[in-house]
Amino acid sequence: MARYVISDLHGRFDLYQEVEKFRKTGDKIICLGDCGDRGPQSYEVCKAVADNPDWVLLMGNHEHMTLEALKEGITGHDSSFYTPNAYDVSMYNGGFDTYLYMNEDASWWISYLSKLPYRIDLRSDKGFNLILTHAGFDILKPKPTNWEYVWDRSHLTLPWPVKQGYDDIVMIHGHTPIPILKEDWKIDDGSYFYANGHKIDIDTGSVWTGGTILFNIDTFDEDIFMTGVTNESSKRLFFYKEKWNGRSSSRPSCCNQSRSGNLFS
Repeated sequence: MARYVISDLHGRFDLYQEVEKFRKTGDKIICLGDCGDRGPQSYEVCKAVADNPDWVLLMGNHEHMTLEALKEGITGHDSSFYTPNAYDVSMYNGGFDTYLYMNEDASWWISYLSKLPYRIDLRSDKGFNLILTHAGFDILKPKPTNWEYVWDRSHLTLPWPVKQGYDDIVMIHGHTPIPILKEDWKIDDGSYFYANGHKIDIDTGSVWTGGTILFNIDTFDEDIFMTGVTNESSKRLFFYKEKWNGRSSSRPSCCNQSRSGNLFS
């Protein structure tokens, strides 16, 4: 049985299918969040991962936005996490399809998403203590928050501590597409090791690159899957933006009015 991590599929159901063809019976996959939004088949990826007993999903910032948006529709109150509200922020970040279909069974999805872990700690066969989160975080922070686990990027430029107790730790995350950290990166280069090899970014920006990485946490081998960039992805991104600007009729009643505020990019 092999153990893998993958991250940020963002609606690329074609990549999910390729990974499933490759995976052997009994292999386990931990997805580090962001199954949906932005890509052409967001809900299909979310539903497939939720229904697959061999996949474990961590909370990503996009799952968190969707969860809070669905809760707004049930309670009628804006989320305290997002300005002006979670629905607006989710729509701005390509979440229209995800929200539209999940809202048809909102109670089930709220229950499912609310139970997602924010962090998983494992021991690899190589003897490393692995920390898996969506975004990564400052390893020196005594008590990172769940918000930091899904949103933080301030840690990306921090050096890894050179002190006892940190030499066998490896943090694996997604959230930040590798081309942002390494300008000349190509999909064939694979995962991005940094912080003296103690951090590994596996976010390929799949919705734009058309590729993803399946990273074996025990051997540190990786397999790269490519299906190419589709015109449908860019069309759907435009569709999301138009829907958000037009204040879609699927908005929960608490969010019908137009508001101003800061939105995450």
